[in-house]
Amino acid sequence: MDDIPSYRLLWLTLGLLAGCGLLAAAEFSLLSVNRLLLRQHVQNKHWGARLALRLLQQPEQLLATLLLCRIALYLSLAGFATLWAVDHFTELALPAMLLTWACCLLAIVAVSELAPRLAALLPAPALAYACSYLLYVLRVICLPLSQGLQWSIRQLLRPLANARPQDDHDALRLLLGESPHLFQAQHRTLLLNLLDLSSRTVNDIMTPRQHMERFDLSQPAGQGWHQLAMARHTLLPAYQGDDEQISGILHARKALSLRQRDDSPLATLQPLIRPPLFIPSGTPLLTQLREFQRQRQRMGLVVDEYGEIQGLLTLTDILGEVLGELPSEGRNQAGWQAAESGSVLADGACLLRDLQQQCGLPLPLDGPKTLNGLILQQLEGLPEVGTCLRLGEVIIEVISMQERGVKRARLSHRVSQASNT
Repeated sequence: MDDIPSYRLLWLTLGLLAGCGLLAAAEFSLLSVNRLLLRQHVQNKHWGARLALRLLQQPEQLLATLLLCRIALYLSLAGFATLWAVDHFTELALPAMLLTWACCLLAIVAVSELAPRLAALLPAPALAYACSYLLYVLRVICLPLSQGLQWSIRQLLRPLANARPQDDHDALRLLLGESPHLFQAQHRTLLLNLLDLSSRTVNDIMTPRQHMERFDLSQPAGQGWHQLAMARHTLLPAYQGDDEQISGILHARKALSLRQRDDSPLATLQPLIRPPLFIPSGTPLLTQLREFQRQRQRMGLVVDEYGEIQGLLTLTDILGEVLGELPSEGRNQAGWQAAESGSVLADGACLLRDLQQQCGLPLPLDGPKTLNGLILQQLEGLPEVGTCLRLGEVIIEVISMQERGVKRARLSHRVSQASNT
């Protein structure tokens, strides 16, 4: 203690405090530098810019170096300040030490806050390039310690690695939901729907097996050609007698082009039938979308682990989940279409007033306005696919579901049958 004058301890303390401020300013200026301008200066062979780019290309090592240097400066600052206080206040050593540590803490916080604000007033690239020489030397010196620190942090955070993708997914959804000024409403809806594809499977939007429109190759020729002419879809699963054994997919329009007369044999359609694409049950929608693209297919049959057909899925179904409801063959703009046996296939968003006025279905109009709202009100919750309910003379069967409610349902008017019985 006698070998170090008090004024030197004071100057060392102030110098270390200035070093803390310099590191804070260097970190702020380097991390806030414009990347495009930085690369332009690198192309102009600016050495400071080159060193800054190398530092920014390894941000973990840069932050670890800054952390180690700051810790070393803080400990040295506290130590020299304590020596200076004990030297001047020998009789009150403990209170002097506590007061010195409190002053050091306040000084470090003030300098750490003030230095970046002063750095913001200077040209950011010039300050960053000037500090990059010092930071590059410090990084080389602290390389062994910084690598050890990074390894230790990775080992500590390894148990949380599995939760990171979900956290990123939720963070992106939160950003889209709480930043309406960054995206237009339509674009935000598309992005949110696209994120939903990763959490939904083909079973959520497929057409159930009992509602698939199929074509029997063994039926009479006249009846078969009439079915093709009145088909609501372009691609039809084809079978031979047993509707559980789908032999392939038939293109209805191409099939009609081969008809020479109404009694032409249906066997002439065999060359048009192509093998079906089987989709394992539970396949994520995003995975199946890529598979449709890879296989160059637009339709597939969803099968379970035993090979039994569960339903039908088309490319239009998946695109409709992202873009919204798409127009298809046989559907009018009102959101409903006539089906066999006098029933009506209607979207969940279809207005009850339209169904009553255009289809003659006696539905209540004093409550919900849409079919989805009516079903949810009656069942007091989200139904499952295949759920049926009766409202007076109308029987409603849920055909497909989406995340927020009923996507499509079948409505049948049973007044005629009730009167006959």
